[in-house]
Amino acid sequence: MIQTIIQNNNTGQTAITDLPQSRMNMAGMLASIGIRQPAYEIPCHDDEEGGIQVKLNGRDRFEAQVVAAVRETDTLASVNAVCEMFCSLPYDRQQELRADIEENGLASLKVFAEKMTHLDQSDVSVSYYCPLTADLYERDEWGDMSDDPVELDGDSISGYEQRIREALMREQDGDDMAAYFDEDNAAVSKLRVVEWDVESVGGVLYGKITAHLTDLFTDEEEAVFLDWVSGQNSDGLGEGFEQRAIRTGDGEMYVHLWNPDDSWFLCREDQLDEHIEHNYGMGGMT
Repeated sequence: MIQTIIQNNNTGQTAITDLPQSRMNMAGMLASIGIRQPAYEIPCHDDEEGGIQVKLNGRDRFEAQVVAAVRETDTLASVNAVCEMFCSLPYDRQQELRADIEENGLASLKVFAEKMTHLDQSDVSVSYYCPLTADLYERDEWGDMSDDPVELDGDSISGYEQRIREALMREQDGDDMAAYFDEDNAAVSKLRVVEWDVESVGGVLYGKITAHLTDLFTDEEEAVFLDWVSGQNSDGLGEGFEQRAIRTGDGEMYVHLWNPDDSWFLCREDQLDEHIEHNYGMGGMT
């Protein structure tokens, strides 16, 4: 779909390929020119001074619009992922999307992915929930920040839902999180887009992770996916997110998508009531 020229400026070696490529083919091609980084660590920039130079060529108006939407923060894996999404669409929907983008242009790869998700009527969505906690550093009457945070749970932070959502959206801005999921080939082939959000359920704020799929995961595939999401919450996206202050009228808040407490869980929407009852009891959080 898009011609890609990848040059290893450290060795002078070059590879030319068309996207999309399978993850295995991509890794083999990169290795063939001495590049050991995975595709999701390689930004798409045509900087001759950089160690790795990526040049994208659009061979018609549609492809040129897609290439123009690529930002320096987008990775080779992100571009490959949206190309794969497009090529998996039925022909008539590809033509519909081509006409739209040729006429109206394209703001970003994220918008491209959203357009494809909207077009693909076979897309199914499954949401998963996890508890949230937060540390709030309050300001005193002189405006100084406390050294010791107040620990908050999902009930206490529900009033900050919109601010937390906006911060979580900024954390994902321009990043195709699905490109990082490469744990299981069968599950990978079903995952189109994955988004982190928050949602209030019964007055308690939870983390909400929604997977947009071509087909439902099997039990085995879902287990692999949830293990990956848990890792993202603790050591990936969630680790970066919890280090960024969310400013509130009460001070600075740091929200955690994961914690080591035994009461932490990650479950489908239809299992949430069971987990709430098990962890917090019928009378509320203890």
